[in-house]
Amino acid sequence: MNAETNPYIDEVASRFACVPAALDAFKESLSAIFDLQLSLKSDHMNVIMKTVTLVSVMFLPMTFIVDVYGMNFTFMPELKWRYGYLFALLLMAAVAALIVLYFKRNGWWGEIERKIGVFPQIWAFARPFGQVGAYDGSVNP
Repeated sequence: MNAETNPYIDEVASRFACVPAALDAFKESLSAIFDLQLSLKSDHMNVIMKTVTLVSVMFLPMTFIVDVYGMNFTFMPELKWRYGYLFALLLMAAVAALIVLYFKRNGWWGEIERKIGVFPQIWAFARPFGQVGAYDGSVNP
């Protein structure tokens, strides 16, 4: 190295001195994006598990009704009744409808639509491409 090249070498060294800081900032940003992705996936999994639980709760009373009618007792007046089968089916449908209505009224079913309205930018980023958006009806390019 000589006196002529020292200013150029110092310039190159000063320019590349900020590279490790920029790489650290990029690493932190990438880590934050990864954490956001895991959080969104976890939230989506919770919504799926809640839906599966609500559906199983909806079928629990119907299973009880079927179990009672499947016990083969001799003194069950509904078994000899002409409309007993239709009555059992309508009773199960009414119980399921009441449970679904109760869940929707308390906000336990269909909550994701309200949640998307709060943070549309995050949910728009997290949606797969080509799906219709739930918050404004737009389609991702």
